[in-house]
Order: sequence, then C-alpha cells, then structure tokens
Amino acid sequence: HGLPAGTAQARNRVDGRWIRADRVYEGRGVRVELDGRLAHGDARRGDDTWRDNAVRIELGDLTLRYVWEHVARSPCRTAAQVAAALTARGHPTTPTTCGPTCALPPAPG
Repeated sequence: HGLPAGTAQARNRVDGRWIRADRVYEGRGVRVELDGRLAHGDARRGDDTWRDNAVRIELGDLTLRYVWEHVARSPCRTAAQVAAALTARGHPTTPTTCGPTCALPPAPG
C-alpha cells in the first residue's frame, strides 16, 4: 500500500526497561504492534496496555495494535489506518491501492 518502511523490531528504553516494538516510524510518532495469539494471550494484554501507556507518556508515540485478523483479513483497512495516524501526526501519507480488488477506503475529504 505504499506506506513508509519504518523500523522493524525497534528497541527503546521506557519505564525503566528495554522494550521492542514490531514497527516504529522513527521521528513520526507512530508505532505498530502485531499481536499473535501465542505471544500475546490474555495474561500479556495487561502488560501491553501498561507498555503502550508508558510509551505515550515518555516518548509521545501513538501505538496502533493489531491482531492477525486485522492484517490477514483487512490489510487495506489496516494500511489506511496506519496512513491516517502518520498523517494526523504531521507526516502526510497517502496509501496506494494494492490491486483491482483493493478495499482501501476512500481518502477523507
């Protein structure tokens, strides 16, 4: 969908400990977390919430959190939301269609 690449598995020190984010758009204030069922079961969700909040407070970054269904079943909508977050944070991003059946929502405005 033509989104900027971002940095995979980016490490930051937050709330006194090292954390790793699945994708960080460095200098753009947006990070993306992809939660799998095994690594992010019910017990981990609480930890993820605390971490997301600490990232917001200390770094000012917005964390977008997705599960497998979002990426596999609605990739166009997911890409549109990431682009909207980047744009809202002052980095205009317009996703491109991925093909003739792309379900990319129409651009706002």
